[in-house]
Amino acid sequence: MAVPTIYTSGPEEMVEYAERIRERACALAARGATRWIVDLRLNMGGNMHPMLTGLGPLIGDGPIGGLVGAEGEEVARWSIEGGVNHAEGAPMVALDGSPCELEVGQPIAVLLGPVTMSSGQIVAIALAGRPRTRSFGESTADGYTTANEWKQVRPDLALNLSVAFTMDRTGRVYERVVEPDEVVTGADDFDQPGDDPKVRAALDWLGRQP
Repeated sequence: MAVPTIYTSGPEEMVEYAERIRERACALAARGATRWIVDLRLNMGGNMHPMLTGLGPLIGDGPIGGLVGAEGEEVARWSIEGGVNHAEGAPMVALDGSPCELEVGQPIAVLLGPVTMSSGQIVAIALAGRPRTRSFGESTADGYTTANEWKQVRPDLALNLSVAFTMDRTGRVYERVVEPDEVVTGADDFDQPGDDPKVRAALDWLGRQP
């Protein structure tokens, strides 16, 4: 299941994106899916909240990470609650209706690559430390695992500064890249997934999960 880039912060577009991801997961579950591949290799970031909310029923409720400041102090905490991504206890995307119910703890293989960056990396970090979850592929883009904040210097000048690093649910902090649990190289083949070395490695691992 590919999770694409989304740059908009418009509420309607965020809801539409999250619902599309959620509906895809729920449709696959209705057809009997119990093992999952979340492909982030072409996710160049944008808005993390609809991504995490769309995947919320699959990730499962509970803490998924947050942010730490320059001195290592925690400055934000994220969680999935009722299938919706929350920041500091507040829902980030307002979806109508309830998400489909997926069995807790189904195995997830996460695919990473050098194009995975920013919010794509944050999705990977939100899945890191989740039981029965393993990542495959190559290191993500370097230097995008940060939270940014606009600073108005003067009326005609603003700076977008990195102000915090991302941490996963275990407390591990990611200052530069997300490394896969299992390095898999070789050319990606998005047209023929069966010939893709990263997909094959993920399927091999998933096939060994109870």
